[in-house]
Amino acid sequence: MVAYCCAYNCNEKGTKGSSYSFHSFPRDGKRRREWEKSLHRENFKATNSTKNISNRIALTKKNLEAPG
Repeated sequence: MVAYCCAYNCNEKGTKGSSYSFHSFPRDGKRRREWEKSLHRENFKATNSTKNISNRIALTKKNLEAPG
C-alpha cells in the first residue's frame, strides 16, 4: 500500500524501502487539531488514514513547542 504525505506541496510517497517513515495523525482531538493547524492548510481535516512523513512531523513538533 502506498502512503502519501498530506502536507501542502509535498510529493513524497511511501512504499516499501522508502527513505521516509509515514505517521498517522493523533487520535486525540486536541493534538490532532494542533497538527492540522501546523500544516497551514486552509480547511484541512485529517482522517484516520491521513499520513504525514517523518521529516514533516519533526517540523510540526518544533512549531508546536515554540513559545508564543
